[in-house]
Amino acid sequence: MSLDDLRRELDDALADARAAVEAVDDLDDLAARSRALLGKRSPAARAKEAIKDLDPADRPAAGRALAEHQEAVDGLLAARRGELAGRARPDAGPFLDLTVGGHGRRCGHLHLVTQIRRELEDIFIGLGYRVAEGPEVEDDWHNFE
Repeated sequence: MSLDDLRRELDDALADARAAVEAVDDLDDLAARSRALLGKRSPAARAKEAIKDLDPADRPAAGRALAEHQEAVDGLLAARRGELAGRARPDAGPFLDLTVGGHGRRCGHLHLVTQIRRELEDIFIGLGYRVAEGPEVEDDWHNFE
C-alpha cells in the first residue's frame, strides 16, 4: 500500500462516515456508530496498522493524514451529538449532569481520635504548653546505652 492509496482509503472512509453519522437519529445509535468509526476495527485502525508497511519517508505524512481523518470524524460526531442532544426530550425538565462534581463538598472526615487529639493540642497550647514531636517508639539502644 502506498501513501496515495492510504489517503484515498481515508477519504473514502470519511465520506462513508459523513453519510453514516447523518443517518443516525438518537444518541445511543451515535455512540455505537462512534465505536464503529473510531474503534479497533475501524478504517482508521486499519490505516494505522498499514503505516508500518509504508516507506519510512512517507510515515510522517501518513500519520498526519490519519490524525486529520480522526479529527474530522470526531468533529462530525460532536456536531451530530450536539444536534441530537438539542432535540432530545425538551419537555423532560431540568437536566442533571452527574459528571459536574461535588460543588466543593469534601469526601470523608478525620478520624475521631485525630479530631480529639487536635482539640486537646489546641487547649494545651492555649494554656501555654508547646507540642513537641519525637520518635513514636524508643528502643533499648537510645534509652540505656
